[in-house]
Amino acid sequence: HLELCEAAEVEYAGKTTLLEEVDFVHNALPELAVDEIDVGTTLLGKRLRAPLVISGMTGGTEEASEINRGLARVAETHGIGFGLGSQRAMHRAPELAHTFAVREHAPTTLVLANLGILQAAAMAPGEVQELARAVGADAVCIHL
Repeated sequence: HLELCEAAEVEYAGKTTLLEEVDFVHNALPELAVDEIDVGTTLLGKRLRAPLVISGMTGGTEEASEINRGLARVAETHGIGFGLGSQRAMHRAPELAHTFAVREHAPTTLVLANLGILQAAAMAPGEVQELARAVGADAVCIHL
């Protein structure tokens, strides 16, 4: 995936986020100071400074390991969550667990393990839990 995203055209052609259809109401004199605004929330027992998660990244290679550690440090610094890429490779080859292990770089961050629905459906619940436990994840995301 990393090479594909780096070398190929992977964006949708002719599709947008539709944000061009959004108009914000301008309020030049709000009655709040910026430091009075708190967009933080608690998710799965972890405090997030903003309701954001860096999600579904990568894993399974040394390059992916570097990316995961760097992004996990960013998540830790900014108080947002971090979601690992699919752990299918780790399930097939447990020795790849270190490429997903980010907890030491993000000790207080909400870390989400990740599996595809087909892999998760073929596994016992305990196997899924073990994949999450092995990387110190707080919860598991199932991607479609």
